Amino acid sequence: MKLALKLSPDRSAIYSDIGSRFSETFCKDASPADAVVTNHIGDARAAVNAGKHVLMDSNLAIDRSLQGAKGVVMPGYEWRFVPAIATVQESLASGQLGEPGLLRIHRWRDASGADVLRALLISDLDIATWMFGKEPDSIYIARRPDYLQLHLGFDGGGMAVIDHATARPAGTDYDSLTIVGSTGAAYADDHHNMNLLLADDRPSPIRVSQGNNALIAMVREFFAAISESREPSVTMDDLAKTLKLAATIGQAEGRIR
Repeated sequence: MKLALKLSPDRSAIYSDIGSRFSETFCKDASPADAVVTNHIGDARAAVNAGKHVLMDSNLAIDRSLQGAKGVVMPGYEWRFVPAIATVQESLASGQLGEPGLLRIHRWRDASGADVLRALLISDLDIATWMFGKEPDSIYIARRPDYLQLHLGFDGGGMAVIDHATARPAGTDYDSLTIVGSTGAAYADDHHNMNLLLADDRPSPIRVSQGNNALIAMVREFFAAISESREPSVTMDDLAKTLKLAATIGQAEGRIR
């Protein structure tokens, strides 16, 4: 199977870098291929019309023509596949934590990360509805120029709190997730742990990360859905629900500004 990369040079480079982990071939966008990864809705529509499978690298747009496609069309919710977050969801789904009561998601960036956080909000809304297994029935928003706090209320008394801040010093990005259930709780963060390096009597920290593990897991699920002729674990219906929720929040923000 060949996967065509219809992406920006930076994103194409990342996908090409993980290509050695797969038996499938990753190729340039002009090459004949069985599947396409793209962040352009027009390219996705053209691929579906040509009978190709599609992995959406960006989830900021949706076209109804992509729903009900014959091939696999998978939204690129990469954060679902972050190992720590996936483990938390597995614990929740298996009943180890009981019924979800409180979910907290923190994302902190410096001022240059505002656009990144706007894009990540879609993923955070998806994580909230994924872990609660339903859509919220109430929304509360608090905002100032460098901060957004979003409360989502769920039937039965559950609540998700999402906060995004852009007042952090440069180089101190941080992401964390906590969920408290009726019989247990779990925590996950971005694993940007500091390792201490000692050299020339001058200790210095080295920040480590999870690399591209989430992207690798997401692409592996995409290929598995194709080979097994099944829906992927993330569907276009999931994306449609999240974008509808995001639109409702956007309308509410417009009323409070």
